[in-house]
Amino acid sequence: MLQLSGQPLSLHEIAQIADGVPAGSVRVQIAHAAIAQMDASRAVVRRVADNALPVYGINTGFGKLCEVRISNGELARLQLNLVRSHACGLGAPLSEPETRVIVALRANTLALGYSGVRPPRVHPPAVLRRARPLPLGSALRRSGGHLPHRSTRQ
Repeated sequence: MLQLSGQPLSLHEIAQIADGVPAGSVRVQIAHAAIAQMDASRAVVRRVADNALPVYGINTGFGKLCEVRISNGELARLQLNLVRSHACGLGAPLSEPETRVIVALRANTLALGYSGVRPPRVHPPAVLRRARPLPLGSALRRSGGHLPHRSTRQ
């Protein structure tokens, strides 16, 4: 059992994810302590989002709209549109093993519990089953790695 906790993965573990996940030879899950941290982070984001004070990227627009408070009823759409705006790429698709590794590495980073993401969004078995080859291109390099979120949002 490979537990994702936000700690670095060894090359051996990365190879296991690339080669073994589709055949079921390696099981991947988020560590219990990481789930607790993610839940706590999510609670903070929820409190901030519900507050009247604008907080960048949680309940405000982005860039020039950073001081514009988005209504609570529009927050889910704001987040979805953010993911969609970063879910593009150019070039030939990566292979399925490469895609699984990228998605697993993103899940491992989210397991740190700093983003406010809900644990079910990064549940490794479901996320890795849904992972489809991602195009490699400028959007991935430019956006700080948001492209893998496409696979976690479906």
